[in-house]
Amino acid sequence: SNKHQIACNLARSLSRGRVWLIGSAVYRPLAHGLHNLDGTGNGITKPLPDFDFIVEGFKKNPRDLESGLTYSVNTFGQHRLSSSGLSVDLVALSDISFIRKYNFRPEIGHFLAGTPLDIQSIAFDIDNNVLSSLGGFEALRKRKVGVNNQSELNYYCRIKGINPRDYVRRVAESLGFEVRI
Repeated sequence: SNKHQIACNLARSLSRGRVWLIGSAVYRPLAHGLHNLDGTGNGITKPLPDFDFIVEGFKKNPRDLESGLTYSVNTFGQHRLSSSGLSVDLVALSDISFIRKYNFRPEIGHFLAGTPLDIQSIAFDIDNNVLSSLGGFEALRKRKVGVNNQSELNYYCRIKGINPRDYVRRVAESLGFEVRI
């Protein structure tokens, strides 16, 4: 989509090194394509208003805005750039909570190991067109959403003010998937 291309171009323009698209902008289209979902009642085909990226580093400070963008920070204190109908979150790999908590080397595999949900354990390298996953593909294949990293799920839900079980259920239902226990 046009918003997807704008978001990728913005992430590229501010970053150095590799850039990965993560989150629902990756797993929702994959779920849709894999299972031929029509989106009726499950939100699969609705336009994605936000795009989350992990970057190896920044060559420009995201606060140095390009024309027409608003800078803010997201719930986790990371960079957010937005304009009408588009929101782009940018996080340096070295700032991922799981990586910092355990002092891991900032590598995409460590990010994937620390995602709250298995379905979130997928990253798309936007320059090399490569998908990486630790359990995310299996969750998509089985149409089940489960916990990937309990401590990160608890952390995420505490910050967001939501119950972890409710969050897992909500994500599963939004895809028309089951909850994996």
